[in-house]
Amino acid sequence: MNAPQERRTRQRIVTVQEGQPRFWLLRAGERAQLQDLSLEGFAVCVSTPPRSDEAFDFVIEHEGEPGAVRGRAQVVNFISRPGGGLAGCRFVELYEEGGTVLASWLAGHVIACSALPLREEDATRIVTGPSIV
Repeated sequence: MNAPQERRTRQRIVTVQEGQPRFWLLRAGERAQLQDLSLEGFAVCVSTPPRSDEAFDFVIEHEGEPGAVRGRAQVVNFISRPGGGLAGCRFVELYEEGGTVLASWLAGHVIACSALPLREEDATRIVTGPSIV
């Protein structure tokens, strides 16, 4: 069996800090913890396989930060797990200043989670640069 092919070219950022979820997805009236997040998309645990043939509206919230990122995304991958699975989604569209807000949130999250001191420029380079894993 072949390993799943990586679709994202930007670095995926794990969304947990000190064991606590920091980013949340609101979709169809439900709130779910994001597993990872990048400027291109996200992964989220779901109880049933989502439809992949059409884009859906979403809202992303960052714990402790004002505002939200809104847009449309589409499921591009689903990995089945006991009790549900992990849906990999790509952004189809980010509304208003969503891309800028998301980049800022992710850079701040990278700084907060880093074991070593990071400058904002370094964190931004990690978030906006190519995947390093």
